Amino acid sequence: MSLDSYVASLQRFTALILNGDLQIEPYRNNFVGVHVAALSNTFLFTAEVLGEDLFRALSTVYAQHYPADHWDLNLYGASLPGFLLAQQNGPKSTECNWSLVSEIATLEYLVARQYYADADKHEGGESICIQVHELAGLDESYFIRITQLHPYIKIAANVIGSKNICIWREGVQILLTAVDGD
Repeated sequence: MSLDSYVASLQRFTALILNGDLQIEPYRNNFVGVHVAALSNTFLFTAEVLGEDLFRALSTVYAQHYPADHWDLNLYGASLPGFLLAQQNGPKSTECNWSLVSEIATLEYLVARQYYADADKHEGGESICIQVHELAGLDESYFIRITQLHPYIKIAANVIGSKNICIWREGVQILLTAVDGD
């Protein structure tokens, strides 16, 4: 296939997508399904807190409206914490503590970002520090569950009750510790 032929086929395919042609619906469903699966792999604890059905429904809507901004689908979902926080203004506003769910999703995304950082480009060694409010009120059992779902996470004891958490990668392990400023 020549380059011109390839470009022409991409243009035809794009036109089908933009015109909402039903021929491409299986591709769209596959695209959304792959992105929902990527979110399910990254946000394990978030899904557990929300429940599988609610998480899948929200992930599907997210995948339909938020395109990937990185080639690596392991890093898909950077805007999910904000999307989840916005649910406090929607019809499911009383369904759960959306601030807490958003902070859990933020933590899981940043852990994934460190875990999948490109060591060849010297990424992942820098610490990422976040301020939390809802997570600071959680007891140790929540953090134990996070490490069960993400076995490569090591959490320092001083994280429990802390409002400032730093996340960094050391080899294949992701470390979480508290920093001054609580």
